[in-house]
Amino acid sequence: MFIVKNGDTSSANVQIIKDDQEGSWIDLQRITDQNIVTAHRWQPSLSGLVSSGKMNNTGSEIRIAYDLAMTTVIKDTSDLLLTGIKNYYF
Repeated sequence: MFIVKNGDTSSANVQIIKDDQEGSWIDLQRITDQNIVTAHRWQPSLSGLVSSGKMNNTGSEIRIAYDLAMTTVIKDTSDLLLTGIKNYYF
């Protein structure tokens, strides 16, 4: 497993995993999925990931996650792009 931070000047963190127990790779995959979702500031329910202890993927949870993603991630990016396009053409 390699952990590299963007813009970090330190060397990469390499961890060799020597675990042959049944299910350990499944646990590692779950951790990796969660880290990818977190790094991209995305909502697990919009990615089809279900976490224990959370609400299951009901319509209300998905609507709340969608609204949150639209207001915090997508709107900022789309405003930035649309402002640049508007300034270019107008």
